[in-house]
Amino acid sequence: MNARRSVLSLAALAVLVVPASAAFSQPVPFDHLKCERVLDPLKLKAKADLLALQDEFSARGCVIEKPELFCVPVAKLNVRPRPPRPDITGQPLKQDYICYRARCPDKRKRRVVSDQFGTRKEVMFQTSLLCVPAVKGEVPTTTTTTTTTSSTTTTLPPPPCSLDPTSPQPVCAGGCPDPALVCAAIPGDGCECVPPDRVCGIDAAGICSGLCPSPLDICDVSQDTNECKCLRPIPCKESLWPTCGGLCPPGTRCEPILGANACDCLPPSDTCTLRPDGLCGGPCPAPLVCGVIPGTNECGCVDRTVPCEASDPPGCGGSCPAGSTCKVLETETGLGCGCQ
Repeated sequence: MNARRSVLSLAALAVLVVPASAAFSQPVPFDHLKCERVLDPLKLKAKADLLALQDEFSARGCVIEKPELFCVPVAKLNVRPRPPRPDITGQPLKQDYICYRARCPDKRKRRVVSDQFGTRKEVMFQTSLLCVPAVKGEVPTTTTTTTTTSSTTTTLPPPPCSLDPTSPQPVCAGGCPDPALVCAAIPGDGCECVPPDRVCGIDAAGICSGLCPSPLDICDVSQDTNECKCLRPIPCKESLWPTCGGLCPPGTRCEPILGANACDCLPPSDTCTLRPDGLCGGPCPAPLVCGVIPGTNECGCVDRTVPCEASDPPGCGGSCPAGSTCKVLETETGLGCGCQ
């Protein structure tokens, strides 16, 4: 009887004792990062522009300082109590990271966010860390051995259209499946192969517009060469009249104000017309600009070289020397238009 009981006990133990490797035989997602605080002798103070997949998180002029954390991919197991949203998972991670203290001129944001622990509103977003890929140990150096044997040169195809990892600034480069297409940056959506007519240039309406290789640039008229090209953006009011171009708030466009010899952000319009602010605005084919038609009180596409004095009050409009504005003036013969 005792012998039978011992055999049954061993059989039960064989069922209950499972090797540790079998307990984790199911694939687990290593989509978390476990970060440990470190003391790192590196002294660093660098500046960088950060391009985010979500454009609202991009920032320019960030300061990167001392390393603070070393992070490795991990999987989260045996969580008690069970997270309410275990279905929210990420991509498998394989790379270690070193996180540096970072500061950016962030814009304050409010966002509703969700993870495995629930949904809530987060406020006061502020950059504090920048995590960069890292490896443990020293990076092995490669050596080149030269031999005199004959070889066959193979020309490899260019890498696909994507951000160039060798460029110090974010720029889209690479080949496209269709040679007729061009690799360009799609604002807020990475790099893409597009037709040539979507690339920066003068469009059918005579307006400088289109996509650029770098997501940090905009298609605009150069104040130095008066050419349509990809440039780092400047505020609209700082651009050169009458080839206006620059940054404007959403829903507005940088356009020339003929009577003031200046540029300003105005609501977009399909035609040159009188705006709610009482100014003429809208697109015109180059080299014409939208302004008051001399001798009338109506807005239209006019030659930017028309002198102010050729217009009639109250619809004064025309070119003036820099620093002056075309306006209604009192003359010896009555009211007229002049630069002041």
